[in-house]
Amino acid sequence: MLLDKMSLNIQELNFTLFAKDLKPGTIHPVVLQYLGIIPHEWELMENPVYSDRELKLIFTNQVRLIIQPNRIIFGETVGQKTVRDIQIPLIISAYLQAFSNINYQGLSINPSGYVPFNSDEEANKYMSENLLPSRPWKTFADNSVSAVSLKLAYPYKKGSFYIDINQANLDVGDRTMAAVWFAGNFNYQLHDDNAANRLQSLQTLIEQWKTDVNKFGNFISKKFLGTTKASEVSVFPLQ
Repeated sequence: MLLDKMSLNIQELNFTLFAKDLKPGTIHPVVLQYLGIIPHEWELMENPVYSDRELKLIFTNQVRLIIQPNRIIFGETVGQKTVRDIQIPLIISAYLQAFSNINYQGLSINPSGYVPFNSDEEANKYMSENLLPSRPWKTFADNSVSAVSLKLAYPYKKGSFYIDINQANLDVGDRTMAAVWFAGNFNYQLHDDNAANRLQSLQTLIEQWKTDVNKFGNFISKKFLGTTKASEVSVFPLQ
């Protein structure tokens, strides 16, 4: 596969709210519907996990909600969804309005996606030759390295931006597809001593989620895949 023909397919989007003293066992799934956080028409894909340590809900529209003692994870499989189809930012906003007194400490926005390849050999060649120049460590006992992973960290705004890059094999229908997986992490800490200010900062970060996700997609496209997308181009399907 030619480098200039590759494209990033956004597959997953996760938001993680970090908070102190969360008690998952006190939040019943029915309460989330009653408060308008979870729409009544949503259907569960499987039985919920409900205990003192965790609340886990997975819906048929590929939205996930996981509440644990120190964090709340809102996840969604993107696939071919447009920006208008993405549900979790609305769910998070409703959650923050209903539970505004929680001691929130930070936010992580995690977009991730893949670049497909025709074979494991092509994916490995991209990782070992395109991302990393030739180095002596690429062979051991006359054998070439079989897998390469890369982790990068950058200062970003008032937080940090991380990228994990790994060779992967993805299940696609009845076959396995060779790919390279790019996982982004925009990590923000809330340092203000005032709880109301922290909540406002959190809401602002969530409102700007599309900017971060598009920056991630365009950065991967331009810096890792050799394309010339402008920074304002959306990484989601337009229609």
